[in-house]
Amino acid sequence: MDIDRRLKQLEDSIDENVIDVYDSNYLNIPIKLAYYEIDKYSELVRELNRIRYACKTYEEKELLIKDYIKIYLSSRKMYLRILRNLNNGAVKILYPDNLDEDILYRALKNFKKFDRGKPLNENLNTFMKVKLKQNIQDSNQELFKLKHYPAEYINTFKTYIGSKVLRYRNDLVIYKDAFISETEPHIYSVYFNEKTAEDTKNALLNILAYLNGHPSFYFTENYNFNRKLSELYDQFDLLDMLRLRKKFFFESKEYKEPIFLELPVLKQRCVLKIQITK
Repeated sequence: MDIDRRLKQLEDSIDENVIDVYDSNYLNIPIKLAYYEIDKYSELVRELNRIRYACKTYEEKELLIKDYIKIYLSSRKMYLRILRNLNNGAVKILYPDNLDEDILYRALKNFKKFDRGKPLNENLNTFMKVKLKQNIQDSNQELFKLKHYPAEYINTFKTYIGSKVLRYRNDLVIYKDAFISETEPHIYSVYFNEKTAEDTKNALLNILAYLNGHPSFYFTENYNFNRKLSELYDQFDLLDMLRLRKKFFFESKEYKEPIFLELPVLKQRCVLKIQITK
């Protein structure tokens, strides 16, 4: 892929003074506004992703990092230009003249509270300024990852993790050159590359167990066994794991009063106290 040529053609094709959300189906307009982006950049990323997925080695994938950086630098530049023009009153937002404002405002109520005392065009200008800033922030976030943690673009996964893992879709647990992330909705994996040590992958599960307050495990190919194992693991917490590490635990008939330790738990609103027996 000649990324420089493709980006030059893309940038030349963008009208920096127009935001086009026109659609004959009025129900599509709120969607175009809420998820506004320059589609050609997403298409380029997906095309580069397909090339990356076909790569076999760490080194092959690493060579593509510079192309991802170029794409996100270009997208940030163009979003900044459109935002600058919008701030200067030099951008026209295209939509049907007879657009039903009430339907639009209701459809977008979860994204922004509009001032119905202002003209529609003014409200849309305000809305698009927020969207453009969000797109710029998204580009900046990808550039940060590419610069400081390119492993997210290089690593792959082979096994899934059970049972309860992370609370939110974009959460990451990073350790050295490996990380835990969502693979599919509500399904998580350890992402690693051929240079990642087994100790690093196991350490990630230990970190996750500490943060969540209960153990985690790798899924097997047997779905029925995974379900049973998940149900079993859900009955244990970190305290149980610590007790099992105690020498002669099962032979001991004594019960000692535990001490209390505040354990950080991922995204919990309250502090969970874990009991640790000396």
